[in-house]
Amino acid sequence: MGVFGVALLTNSGGDPTYADALCVLSATVFGYHMHVSGNVAPKFEDQELPFVAMQLTVVGVEAGIFKLGEIVFEAANGGPDLMTVIANVPATTGDVPWAPLVYMGVVTTAFTLFIEFIAFQSIPASLAALIYTAEPLWGAAFAWHFMGDRWGGIGWAGAGLIVIATVGSQYLSFKEDVKTDENAAPAILP
Repeated sequence: MGVFGVALLTNSGGDPTYADALCVLSATVFGYHMHVSGNVAPKFEDQELPFVAMQLTVVGVEAGIFKLGEIVFEAANGGPDLMTVIANVPATTGDVPWAPLVYMGVVTTAFTLFIEFIAFQSIPASLAALIYTAEPLWGAAFAWHFMGDRWGGIGWAGAGLIVIATVGSQYLSFKEDVKTDENAAPAILP
């Protein structure tokens, strides 16, 4: 339900685009990442930094392989070859906004993963999901305030589905925790 809400919120004001699909895919992959990280994090107590570094290295290597594949594909279809692409790197990266990219990479990705990993050692993944599920709402709220972006009825419906999915998930998780506590064996008093 939350992913459908993200799809509605993302596509609130126009025809669906490739970027909208990537936004929905990103939300889905982050949900899976949280689930796996929540199960793995307790096994790596006091090893947060190496684990996060390993995650970022894997993503970097995968991105490099993907980019290399894209260059080979473009070259095979009449685009520039690998050596031409490499020779043009200084010219093509001159206009890149490096400060925001470094900020996004270090603060919003690496530091956030580090904090997430530490948090997963003491809180369940379902609680952390509450924060992640609300991320598209925060992004949309900032776009509303700072960029004048406005949602239509579909966007508001998507925002509502995200909130309902988040609250419903937490409610079901809470009910499950209470049921587990009720079925636990009573403690033996000394």
